[in-house]
Amino acid sequence: MGNQKTKKELWIVIFVVTIASLLFVFWFIIIDQNSINRPLKIIFFLLRIVFIFPVFLLVYFLAIKKYTPKDIGIWGIKCWYVSLPIILLIGGVTYILFPEGMQFQYYWQNNGITGFILFGFITAAIPEEITRTLFQSRLGIVLNSKSIAWFMVSLVWALQHIPIFVSRSAGDYYSAFISALGILPIGLLWGYLNERYKSIVPSVIIHGTNLWGLHNIF
Repeated sequence: MGNQKTKKELWIVIFVVTIASLLFVFWFIIIDQNSINRPLKIIFFLLRIVFIFPVFLLVYFLAIKKYTPKDIGIWGIKCWYVSLPIILLIGGVTYILFPEGMQFQYYWQNNGITGFILFGFITAAIPEEITRTLFQSRLGIVLNSKSIAWFMVSLVWALQHIPIFVSRSAGDYYSAFISALGILPIGLLWGYLNERYKSIVPSVIIHGTNLWGLHNIF
């Protein structure tokens, strides 16, 4: 019975990940964002809130299935400090070897503290890590392999960014694919932290401040 429950939960997560991926393709590749009409922008905004943020998953797991945030691994503040040495290590290496990859000053000057928090945490780190930990934990149970689930979910997460990279590279799919592979290592890091500490807090802190990452050299 428990395994059937997990399979159902996994299919719910896969459904949300699929919709989110299609929204990325639609928004960054198929349509011209500058010419899209207002009603369609509103529809896309609502779909993004529901499936990319992801409100749908939070409602399903917390309100419908009655899990607590700690049950599903999206809370646990005691391990927050784990993020600090990782930020210092990778940030220091980037500063020494690839200073041009650091984007702190650019985002701080152009967006301020509010924009920095919105860009780093609200629109990226928190929603992505919620989805990742739900996907990875359920897939690991169904496959009976945490390591395979860890790699597969990290790979899916990286490939989801291809439409964004295609948009940034003016339609260069090869460069977009290479860029997606370039962020796979940090996806594996965040996935490991989520599993190791049963909380997304460390990975969210690292992810949310990820404007120093070595992946910026790709």
